[in-house]
Amino acid sequence: MEEIILFAACLFSFAAVVISLMFFLRFKKSFFLHVLLILLSFFFISANSLFAILHAPISDRTLLCVVGVILSLCFSTGIISLAFDLTHIKPSNAVVFAYPVAVFIFGFVSIFVQEIANPGFLLNVFGIWIPSLFSIVFVLVFRKRVNTDIFRKAKWIFVILAVLNFAVSFVVHNAPFVFIIFVSVLVYHIFYPWEGISPSIHICSSKIILR
Repeated sequence: MEEIILFAACLFSFAAVVISLMFFLRFKKSFFLHVLLILLSFFFISANSLFAILHAPISDRTLLCVVGVILSLCFSTGIISLAFDLTHIKPSNAVVFAYPVAVFIFGFVSIFVQEIANPGFLLNVFGIWIPSLFSIVFVLVFRKRVNTDIFRKAKWIFVILAVLNFAVSFVVHNAPFVFIIFVSVLVYHIFYPWEGISPSIHICSSKIILR
């Protein structure tokens, strides 16, 4: 059963990555790029977990740190940037990239500093859990700024799913991968409506409006 859930998470997240890439290339909006980075990290997480079950967990310290750095860099950059996107707050690039760069440096140093025990776990904490918690709290604090614009209801579905994922991840082992599947389906539902792309999405000044 676990293999099926992980395979579904890989498949759905990869499909959502392709959809986000299509929309970014078409509309050239950073919003889609940030979603793409998050979904790409979801795919890496699912693929790594599936590989560990079918074969064996990654044991080489260098490879583990490299995979962790790439994953942490994609996710932390995407989730922090998306939090600012949803609240319409435009910080400087230094603010947005300061934390992901710090995580990147830590992961790179971990390759050579043997005294840092369990770098994979630490990269998960600093590269995934802390940015996720920051983004959830940030969006909830500035929730009044999220009431208008595109994907109004979907934004809150994302937040609710994220909170539920945090709540049950420590109890149910497969919760993060079920969360990945639901988010990927939600992205597909939002970005690629069955009735076609052209009639549904319109560019209005600097915003994309879903109709």
